[in-house]
Amino acid sequence: MAEASPGKTLVSRTVKDLVVGSGIAFTPAGRRTLKGISEDWDYYGVKG
Repeated sequence: MAEASPGKTLVSRTVKDLVVGSGIAFTPAGRRTLKGISEDWDYYGVKG
């Protein structure tokens, strides 16, 4: 939540992959390091 600006929703690549075909559009929002996880994760902003 701390990474998203007001009114913006960020999702992980996992969520993006799960909603394929739903018509929801995404924009790349960079990579993030999550506490307790050794690798970086790709994040996306939800359009609309």
